[in-house]
Amino acid sequence: ISGEGSDGVQLAILGNLSFNFMFWANNTFSLIVASLLGISAFRSDLREKINYTILTLPVTRTEYFFTRVAGVWVMSMVYFLYSFISGMIYLSLLHKTLSFHYTYFLILFFSGLTLFVVLSLAGLLSLKLKTLAALFSMFVLLLIMSHSWNYFFQLKLSQLRDEIGIGLFIRGLTYLFLPHVHLYQTLNSEFIMNANPWETFSQIQWAFEVPHLALSLILLFFVINKMMKKMDF
Repeated sequence: ISGEGSDGVQLAILGNLSFNFMFWANNTFSLIVASLLGISAFRSDLREKINYTILTLPVTRTEYFFTRVAGVWVMSMVYFLYSFISGMIYLSLLHKTLSFHYTYFLILFFSGLTLFVVLSLAGLLSLKLKTLAALFSMFVLLLIMSHSWNYFFQLKLSQLRDEIGIGLFIRGLTYLFLPHVHLYQTLNSEFIMNANPWETFSQIQWAFEVPHLALSLILLFFVINKMMKKMDF
C-alpha cells in the first residue's frame, strides 16, 4: 500500500471512529434530553392543571399519557435526526462520496424505540414523584438498566452459582422485566461501523432478545395502563 493510500485508509478509519463517538455522544445526550422533556411535560401539565382540561375531552387517561409521550417523542426525534444527518454529511465529505447504508433505517428504528421507552418511564416517574426526584430516579434507573444488561451479557452459566445474592436478584429483575435499552444502543454502534451486529450475539442470545423486546414492551404498556386508570386527576 502506498503512503498516500495508507494515509487515506487511516483517515477513513479515524473518520468512522470519530463519527461513532459523535453518534454515541449524541445518543447519550438524546437520552438525557428525552428524560428532561418527558418529566417536564407531565409535571407542567400537573402544575398548570392542563391534564384536567384534556381529560374533559372523550379520551382516556392512557390515551392522554401516550399522546403526551408521542408529542415529546416527535420533538426528541427531530433533534436526533438533525444531529444524525449532520454526522452523515460530515462522513460523506470526509470520504468524498455519499455515505449511506440501509442499516441507517434500523438505526432510526432502534433510536426511536429507545426514546419511546425512556419517555414512557420518565412520564411514569413524573406522575408519582416531584421533578428533581423523578430526574434522579430516571438517571439511576438508566444506569441500572445498562449495568444489568452488560452484566448478564458477559456472565457465563458456570459463574452463576458464585454470583447468587441480592445483587443478582436486583439485576435479574431489571434484566427480565425492563426493555434492554443498552442493547439497542450497542446495535446502533455496530451499524454505524458497518459491522454485522447479527454476529455480535449468539443464536441463543437472539432467541431470548427478540421475544423479550416484544414482551417487555407489552408489559410496559400494561403497567402504564393500570397506573393511569388508578391516577386521581
